[in-house]
Order: sequence, then C-alpha cells, then structure tokens
Amino acid sequence: MPRAAKIIWVIGDGTHVGKTTIATAFIRALSRRGIPTVGFKPYASSMLKDVIDFMLEKIPNAKCALFGSDAWELSMASPLTPGELADTVAPAQLLCHPKWGSTILARTGSAATGDVEYFRSGYTASIAERPDIVELARRTGLPFADAPIVEPLNLLATPPSTPQKQQRAFDHLVALGARAVVCEGGSRYLPVWPGSPHPDHVVVLLEGMVHLFPSLGVRYDAGAGATVNSIDEFFQLLVRARAKCRSSPLYLVERERRREMADRIVDTLIDDAGDGFP
Repeated sequence: MPRAAKIIWVIGDGTHVGKTTIATAFIRALSRRGIPTVGFKPYASSMLKDVIDFMLEKIPNAKCALFGSDAWELSMASPLTPGELADTVAPAQLLCHPKWGSTILARTGSAATGDVEYFRSGYTASIAERPDIVELARRTGLPFADAPIVEPLNLLATPPSTPQKQQRAFDHLVALGARAVVCEGGSRYLPVWPGSPHPDHVVVLLEGMVHLFPSLGVRYDAGAGATVNSIDEFFQLLVRARAKCRSSPLYLVERERRREMADRIVDTLIDDAGDGFP
C-alpha cells in the first residue's frame, strides 16, 4: 500500500547525543523546501530533575497531556503541529526519578486522539505524599497519587494498549498533510511499533558524528509484536547493506548557537544527498 509520507528515522547511540536537535533541524529544513513535515517520537522519556521547570511553565496552560521537552521541541519545529498537538507528536512519555529506568509516571495517548491514560509505579505510590511531589501534582495536575499502578513500568514494558495509540497518533499527524515524518528514537531504541512503516532514510548520531543514509533501499522487520527494539541489530543491517552515507561532525557549540549549527549541518547533508531526498 503506498504511503502518503516519506519516513526519516533519527537514531543514536544513547541519550543526550543530539537526536532532538538534529531531528528538529530536518523538520525545519524540509519545511523550508516546501515539503510539509512533522516530527514523531513514539516513545519518549525524561528525567524529572531536567524537565521540572518546563513542566511548571507549560503544563498548567497546555491543551494537551504533556511532560517532556523533546515533544515540545519537535512540535514547535513544524507549522503543522502547534503546541496542542505536542502529546500527539509523543504519544507515550515516561517520567523518571531519581535515575533512568526508575519511572514514576507514564502517559499513553493524546488529547487529539482522545485516548489519554496515565500510569504510575509502585515506587511512585510510596512517594506520592512527599511535600515536593504533592506540590508538583497541585501545580501541574499530574496524577502522581491517583493513576493506576503498573509493574514493571519502563521503556521496555509500557502498558499493552500503547502500540495502537502509536498508530492512531501517527495517522493523525499524516492526515494533517505531512509529506514527510521525522521519527526520533528514544535513547538506544528505534522508533518502531507494531505495524510501523519502514524508513526511507535514516540519520544516525554516533560518536560525535551525524550520518545521513539517504534512499536506504533496505527493509527492517520490527516483528509483529515489537514495541521497543535496540539499535544494534539495525546497525548490523546497515553494515551488511553497505549503505552509502553523507556525514558531518556534530560540532560543539554553546546552547544558544545549537539550532544554527544543526540547521547548517542538515542543509549541507540534504544538499549532498541530491534530488532523491526525501
């Protein structure tokens, strides 16, 4: 069945390696070239200590269910996805504290698709009456004390209803008129869900470099029951396929210049890729 939108994966070898910075640059670059493009992050997670200011600023006035800054940045990069669609851009978000893998709250679904659910872990129940958590709940409306408890609750064990919600969110975004979707992976995991489309192009952030594999020409089978797949097997597929790529260093610059740097890198990669992209 033909697809209405080209799929571009942005994946990397860990967290905080620049995936969102480069993904938003691709969204902007394609939009400037007259190709309506949206971002999509099927699985996202954030550390409470890193996003608490963002949560207190955005959530009380948000028209969507949101507690992660990556979703907001991807949403704001596209004219097709105003802030009220940020939870559709990231239809599964996990909030971790005090370390990665220690999930205190998860959301699946989005306001636009009408299927939002929250879940908490047993650990969350044990800290729900702590003064700082009570105050955070009061100011954000997040159900730290009321959401159903699910164990285990982590990136590899999200609630079973999640995969259908990924597809509903994806379909909603494509229906906005998107001709390209930039799908960002989470940590060392691919942006796949059961029935997810194969990528047409792949961007890999690895060891301080940005690699664009245009017009990939290989298919990755995520498996009928897949939710979260490691990047390792896919990397092996790229090696076996001897896929051609264009590469650039991911330059180290101060925060206020990162967008400018990313836009310059991505524009060069797209120009080098030629007319076949996207």
